[in-house]
Amino acid sequence: MKKNILKSVLAICTLIFAACTNKQEQNTDLTSSLEKQNNETVQEKNVTPQDDRIYIKFLYEKNYGLLDSKLNIIEKNNYRDIFLINDNIFFLDANEVRITDLDLKPKAEVKMNADNKIMNIFYLIDDFYCLKMFDTNDIVYNMKSGESVSYGQLDSNHSNKSTSFLQPVWTRGYYVSLLDGKQYFNDRNYEKTFQFSNGLAAVLKEDWSKALINEDGTIILDDVVNCGKAFTNGLMPVITKKTSGYINGNGEFVFNCDLVDEDWRTNVSGRPTLRGSFTEDYAYVHTKDNCWTIMAMDGTIIKDNIPYETRSDGFSCGLINVYSNGKSGYANRSGELAIPMVFDSSEDFSNGYAMVIYQGENGILDTNGNVYLCKDLFNGNKKPFVNVTDIQ
Repeated sequence: MKKNILKSVLAICTLIFAACTNKQEQNTDLTSSLEKQNNETVQEKNVTPQDDRIYIKFLYEKNYGLLDSKLNIIEKNNYRDIFLINDNIFFLDANEVRITDLDLKPKAEVKMNADNKIMNIFYLIDDFYCLKMFDTNDIVYNMKSGESVSYGQLDSNHSNKSTSFLQPVWTRGYYVSLLDGKQYFNDRNYEKTFQFSNGLAAVLKEDWSKALINEDGTIILDDVVNCGKAFTNGLMPVITKKTSGYINGNGEFVFNCDLVDEDWRTNVSGRPTLRGSFTEDYAYVHTKDNCWTIMAMDGTIIKDNIPYETRSDGFSCGLINVYSNGKSGYANRSGELAIPMVFDSSEDFSNGYAMVIYQGENGILDTNGNVYLCKDLFNGNKKPFVNVTDIQ
């Protein structure tokens, strides 16, 4: 009898202990879950990058340098320009280009003689990149082989979005292959040719109208008035003589919408200049005179009748550079002015920062509205000069 009672008591104690342990584990899991949610919320709000290999370009005393994600200077302002393209960093000087990886380890170096001035540099495809020269033909380099070839004047309209080894020698109206140097479509009498993107490229015909061709040279879409510089998320804005909207890589309209060709008066080069790329799944589209629309990738209008103009192709870090009455600021994807129009000039965000000119001073802006003056950063002062969101 006593043994049975003792067994019952032990069984009850075991159940109580198990229940307490289970409750404690549930509380621990709940606490961990809440901590995880809070951390995720904090991470979503804090878009300022903390990766040691994320760099921010800055301009000080007319030359460019590099900052790390903590706003420490890692490359002084010794360069005419700096480009961060496809995990490569291009440091450009008048007669020299130095190329490193994201760990700043050297990959290649190109030096010119004093008479050959480098105007610009742009990435083509794979390991090919091009130096645009002031007085001579463009020079294409292969980073792996170190070989270089002169091809004439290539199109640098959108330097980091080429998807083809066929490169446009745009002033001569044909394409040249980076692989074998042969000319393509040089019998078509095109006035100008432009970069391929997603298998399609714009060409300017003799009557100054545009068409979209594929890599076989077949015209996929004719009577094009203007189009985007490149595909983003598989879509590109196009205006034809009959309609406008967004096409896919087959040249088919996915949906139609009103688009305004705002550059038609000034576009003497014939380049594709239509803005409204679907970066970050949304496009900021000029749909009627002095009004812009934010649109989702299925054509759904998020907000229309926005009065802010833009020169940007699309959103970056959830913001787009907009301007009005000689000042610029940033709108969010709801069409609201997230950062007020207080800048003399401003550029698109990249890696959580944008280069701006505030009250005549070069600065760096973060997505929270903090402005860091470049002269302060150069002297080791990493405190923000002002938070412009506090300005009424």
